[in-house]
Order: sequence, then structure tokens, then C-alpha cells
Amino acid sequence: MNEPQNATRKNYYIGIDLGTTNSLMAWGTINPKTNQIDPKIVPIAMMIERGGRGKRELLPSYVYFKENSVPIVGEYAKYMIGRQTERVVKSIKSEMGTSKQSMIDGNGYHPAKISSLILTHMAESARAHFGYIPDDVVITVPASFDSDMRSATIEAAKLAGFKTTEDDGSPRNILLDEPRAALYDFINRQNKGEIPETLIDFSNPKLILVFDLGGGTLDVSLHHVFLDNEKQRVQVEDLAVSRYTRIGGDNFDQLLADRFMEDYSEKIPTDLDDFQLNLLRRTFLQYAEQAKIDLSDQIENMKLMGHSDLNQVETQIIQTPFENRVFDYQLTLEEYEDIIAPLLAYNLSLDSIDHLNSTKFNENIIYPILDVLQKGKIKLGSMPQVDGVLLNGGMTKFLSIQNRLEEFFGFRPIAAGDPDKAVARGATVYHYDLHRGIRHARILNDTIGIQIVSGVKHLVDAGTVLPLTSPKPYDNLVVNEDSSCLDLPFYLGSRKDTMPPNRKIALRQVQFQRPLRKGEPIFIQVKVDERGIMTLEGWPKANPSEKFTVTVISDAMPETQAPLDPAREPHRFKKKIPPVQENQLDVSSTMRALERLFSSYMAVYGLQQKQIMEKVKGIESAILKTSNTTDFIKSLLMKIEYVNNFGRGRILSLLGNLATKCSEDELLCDICEKAMSQSQPDRVGSKHPKVVDTIVRFAVEAIGNTELSFAESHLINLLNQPASEPIHNSIIHAIGKTSNSINAVQHLKPLIKSENDTDRIGANWALGRIGSREKDEPVPILTFDSIVSTLANQLREEDHNDAKRNCIYALGEICDRRNLSKDVISEKKSMNVIKALEPYLKPAQINSLSGLGKLKQNEILQRFAQVSINMIKGVQLSQEEESNLMTIRTL
Repeated sequence: MNEPQNATRKNYYIGIDLGTTNSLMAWGTINPKTNQIDPKIVPIAMMIERGGRGKRELLPSYVYFKENSVPIVGEYAKYMIGRQTERVVKSIKSEMGTSKQSMIDGNGYHPAKISSLILTHMAESARAHFGYIPDDVVITVPASFDSDMRSATIEAAKLAGFKTTEDDGSPRNILLDEPRAALYDFINRQNKGEIPETLIDFSNPKLILVFDLGGGTLDVSLHHVFLDNEKQRVQVEDLAVSRYTRIGGDNFDQLLADRFMEDYSEKIPTDLDDFQLNLLRRTFLQYAEQAKIDLSDQIENMKLMGHSDLNQVETQIIQTPFENRVFDYQLTLEEYEDIIAPLLAYNLSLDSIDHLNSTKFNENIIYPILDVLQKGKIKLGSMPQVDGVLLNGGMTKFLSIQNRLEEFFGFRPIAAGDPDKAVARGATVYHYDLHRGIRHARILNDTIGIQIVSGVKHLVDAGTVLPLTSPKPYDNLVVNEDSSCLDLPFYLGSRKDTMPPNRKIALRQVQFQRPLRKGEPIFIQVKVDERGIMTLEGWPKANPSEKFTVTVISDAMPETQAPLDPAREPHRFKKKIPPVQENQLDVSSTMRALERLFSSYMAVYGLQQKQIMEKVKGIESAILKTSNTTDFIKSLLMKIEYVNNFGRGRILSLLGNLATKCSEDELLCDICEKAMSQSQPDRVGSKHPKVVDTIVRFAVEAIGNTELSFAESHLINLLNQPASEPIHNSIIHAIGKTSNSINAVQHLKPLIKSENDTDRIGANWALGRIGSREKDEPVPILTFDSIVSTLANQLREEDHNDAKRNCIYALGEICDRRNLSKDVISEKKSMNVIKALEPYLKPAQINSLSGLGKLKQNEILQRFAQVSINMIKGVQLSQEEESNLMTIRTL
């Protein structure tokens, strides 16, 4: 960040609350009279509603991508969400650490980038206040944020120009958990006399639960707070932190917006397309948010005036969301509380803690409280006796929330000060502590375990103080079966099995030079760093020299990581891009024609649908032949979110075909990530079978055609979902095209002997594609040691011609010895494989006309067997044989 030459830096301590709904920056200096820090809010300059400039303490966390202009952050961006919905990004905090991208004008913006624009805007506003742009700050995050989410926040800070590393390159401690920040602010204000000490008297130790409900996240944490007489300061120790919960004001608004839409449904035309419906939904979300604010303001006003009868609280919404069709709704507080009742979970009480891990609860504000109390109970050895509940976050200003918490705990929660500003103010207090060399210890918010035969073995318990640098040893793990590859599945959660709410976070494989015996003991040691990333070191107990190390972090591709450059992926075969055609199609008119056909398709039946489909396919064929396919890819990526299911499926199919013609690495990444978002493994079970067979299948095929390896774990997770069985063939082929790992091989291995013909056909081909020795960095041949024998044995028993063909192909690719400088199969083992292939070189004896079809199949197998045998013998292939190999390799 540049600053004026004459800028004078002062000892300002700066905290930033990067919020889901609003963000703000606080700053402070030490008051020499009280020796306490005195936080204030930085006024942030922004474009206000309907244009013009103004200053606000709260910066709405909205980004508007105005066409041919720099992005606009804040109030005006929020105003534009109902007018140019597709150009405004909101609630990006809820997406931190994910692979989701916001597509604007064909460009993808990951969550860290969007957040960096918000941070940069605040930093620029600080220039007028301080005379320079600060780069030394503390940024708050939910305590339940995992390592991916924290890394994404650090990346956003780095992109905004804040210091994220020390001069020696070591990580800088710039993140603070939001509940702690709220506590720091409360303690600081109480020390200054702004809050009566009678609220919470810290002269005796207290258990304080912080309930932080904001726009998109709910953080619940339990803290031991006590007065350290020696240091004459109040100390805070973390005891428990809830699981990450994507619930907040947005969820409350959505329930109310759904009620509004239901009431207005009779006035909505039946021929609205998906884009218009999405726009209408966004509009009603705005109405819901405003209605909620109106009710809250009325309650505050009535309390100030001394009125206790809240039955009079109501608000009226009179708007025209569509054409001249008026929406007129009288909303009372009683009705609002009835609408949001599912989120308040009146059916749960303290007794529900005993069923927390055996019952599936819907998302609500009570479940995280029970989660924290259960963790506290485990750590303390008895049920925590909470002395006070401290409220934070804008949603806690709402009386319904406060009343529900009072009912649950039996005493009134503490709502002292402005919960919108407490976190930023508390961050300045912590920033001051950092400069004095005082750091707090973070705890692990959930238990990390490893799956074993009997269930899940807990390695590091929730509440463990981080970093855990002294290795924690385990010597009672054993190998499940004879294998040279050891599977290490890791889970997050306190259950001792793999059932929800436990969730799988990673799968690691370790390859050994020798086969491990079933029952052989494994010794492991565990460390966890400050970010919650676990490093596991282990070895077979009988042979410590065979040491291995794995790092456990979410298998999801972190958004803060730059998309993989396909050109540098060592396993990819060079893609042959067809020569560019001279003809060009107009993108705008062609896309409009497609959109009209997508909308029309859903309104007709039978022959008319068939006619529309033919027109759609005609346009798709023309797009595949045009010379400006790049422009179409960008436009299709942007439009996919705003069309109906039929259109979404056709766009994914077209993107998959365009991927085979695409030479731009960045666009291939965009196609892959968009297709991954349309085929989420954890959601496929809730989709209609027709949607799985179209949208999900086309998405999987598109992923495969990009040939990008970062999609591997996504595809493997999808393969393991029961609901995806009808599209196994597409998933297996996509794994073959994208994967180059031991992990993929181990998941495909069981399918070689599957009773399902389709699975065998696909697995044989995929194993051949993954095992090819022609890749720059082929998978170690040791990985295929047992697989080669299995394939050869299966080939002798196989009765399906396609499975035979692919098995022959796989043996040729894996056992290829044409380049002995690479990691190849031994000559001795190759001879055994050739013996399994040689019977297919013999011509078939056909004595009848009915056997002609079988003769043709035999000739195909004979041709591929000769190619594979030559590859295994190390003989260079003829031009015809190379062509045959490429034909099956590019299936």
C-alpha cells in the first residue's frame, strides 16, 4: 500500500470486523489517565444509495461490479442488488475457504478476492483518518472457522496489502476469534467504567458463554474468565467452541421471504423464466430484511417509551415487485415469531445434550449451544454451570432471540453496548496486547479422528490447546488387510463411528516398499499447529525405518490456492486442439436464442419438446464449429446460474464439449469448478433421478474433459454416493481422465471384479489411463503390483467383450516397457502378462454366418492385444498401432 511521503505513523491499534452483512474498522490509542485502550470507529467513505458520497461507520459487505468500471463496495452496492442482481456479490464470508466463484462478465472471483475488495475499501478510507494506509491490523473470524476458512481470510488480507508475514517470512498472527474479541471489548469497557461491574463480577472465576449471531454465521463458545492478581488483568481461557454453523440473519430473512413469496404467488405469472424468478426472490429477501429491521426498531422504541405490550408491534410492506402487481402485507411480531420458530428450536432443552450425537437436528440457534456444553462437559468432567451469556452480533438485538435464550438458560443474557461494533473494538484491544508480546492460546473446535475397523479412533480432542507441539503417540493401530498401501481416512467430530454429525475431511494413502501383513501394528505420532492443521508421522512398529508423514487438511481445494495450471500438470496427455474455423457466431444473439428455447422447452410437451431439442442441438453444433468458442465459454459460465434445469443441463453438456477444444488453461479451470459446483457429492442424494442423469452426469463429463487433477477427490466422493450409481460410467471415465494418484487407483481396484458390467468396463479403462507409463510423472508401478495380477486373472474369466478390450488396453498401458528410463514393470512380471494376452492373438474359427459378428469382435480384441504385447515387449508401435492406441485412450 502506498502512502504519502510526509505521513507520520502513530501508535494506533487497529481491528477489523470482516462481517457477513456489515464490516467495520476500529482504532484506538492508550489513554494515559486510565492506561486503558480507547477504541473508536473509523468513518468509512462510500457511495451511498442512489449515488452521491457519504461516510458511515458500518460498511455493507456488498460488492457491485459496475460494467466497465472498478467494483463499488458498500451502501450503493447493496442498493443495486435489486436492480442488477447478477452483478452484486453479498454474504461472501459464508463462502470463505470454498471453491465457489462469483462469475461477472465471464471472470471468476473467488471469496478471498471479493473479501479483499471489502478490506481494501476500508483501508483506503483510513487514509483520510490517519494520513496513511495502515498495514498492521488484526482481522476477526468466527471461532469455528476451519483452517481453509482462516487461510482464505489471510489470503484476502494479503491481497488487500496487509502484512501477513513477519520480516523473517514466518506467519504473522493477524486473526482473532470473534467471541474472544467481544469478550475483550466487554472487559475493556467494564475496566473503564462504561459497564457496571455488577453485570459480571470477575473478582471470582466465571464461566462465560458467548453467543455471536451475525448475518451469516453463528458462533457459540465457552470461556473461563478470571482475574489474574499477579498481572492485575482479566484473563480469558477458551474451553469449547461450536462446530461451524452457516446460520444467521440471512436464514431468518429467507424464511420470511418464502412466506412473502407464498402470499404473492397468485400474482406471479406462470411463464416467468428462472432468471426472473431469481430476481423476484432477491427482491422479497430485501423486503424481509427491511421488515425485520422495522420490527426490531419498533420494539426498541416501545421499550424506551416504557410500553410493555409488544402485541402492538407490526409493520406493513407495500411494494410493487413485479410490473403493476402490488404486494401489500401486514406483518405482526407474533406472526414473525411463528415464521422463524424452526430456527429457535423450542423443542430443544438442556436435556437434549444427551441425544446430541444420536439424533439429527435441523439447523437452529440451540444446536451449537448444546454442542459447546457437551464439549465443556467432556473437558471439565461435569456439566458446565454457565455464569453469564454475552450476546454479540446484529441479530442478537432482536428481542425474540434474547427471549429464547432466557428461556433456555433460565436467566437473562447480557446485551451490553452495540453488538455491531463490539468485535472490531475488541480486536483493537487484542492488537495492543500483541504489541506488548501477549498472545492467547487457541483451542481445536472439533475432535479429529481416524477410521479403524471398529469405528473412529480419536486422535486429538476438541478443546485441545493449540499448537500441540509435543507429539501425541498411538501404538494400538493395526493394518486391516494384506497390502502395500495403507488407507488413512480422517474424520471430524466426537462420535466414535462415521455417522453424522461426524464428517470425513480427508483420505490419505501411504505406499510401502513391501506388503504389510494383516494385523501388523502401526505406530503414529500427532502434532497440530495453530491453524488446526494436523501432521501425522508413523511407521510399522516392527520397522521404524519405514517412516511416513501425512498432513491432514480438508480435501476440498482451498479457494485461496490459485487454480492449478493444466499445462503444468505432469500426468496430462497433450490435448490436440482442432484447427480454428474461420466462421464466427454473434455471442449475444446466439445466447438469447438459446435462453428462449430453454424457457419454451419447459412450457410444452411431447413432439414440441422434441422439436425444441433439435433446435437447441443445432445451435450447440454451430457453437462447437465457431472460431470464437472462448467468448461462448465465458458467456455460458455466466448464464448457467440463471436458467432452468433443462438449460443448465444443456449448458453443462456444451461446456464439456467445448473443454475438448479449449486451449486456455484458466478457462478450463473455470469450467471444471463450475461443473463441480453443479455436482456436489453431499447433495446428489436429494436430487431427482432425472436431474442426476442429466445435470449431474453432464457436469461429471465436463469435469472429465478438462482433465484437471484437482477434481479427483470430488469425483471419488461422488462415486461413493449410492444415488450416483446410475451415472457410475461417467464418473469412472472422468476419474480416469483427471486422476494420477494412488488414491484413485485404490478406489477403482474393487470394481475390476464388480458384478456390474458397466463398472468393470469403466474401471478397466480408467486404470489403464491412470497407469500409463507415457505420462511425465507416472503413478509408481509398485501401486499396480497386485492390480496387474488381478486384471490378468480377470481377463481369463471375462465374458463381456468391451470389458475384455479395456482390460487388454489397461495391461498394455500399465506394463508398457518402451521407455526403460521410467518406472516400469519388471521383465519377469511382464512375461506373465504377455502369456495372459497371447490367446487373443489367435484368429477365431467361425463356421457359420451367425458367427460373423463374433469374428469382428475377435478381430478388435486381436488388434488391441497385439498393440499391448508390443508395448510390454518394448517394441515401438507402427503408425497404425499408435492410431489404435489413441482411439481407445481418448474414449
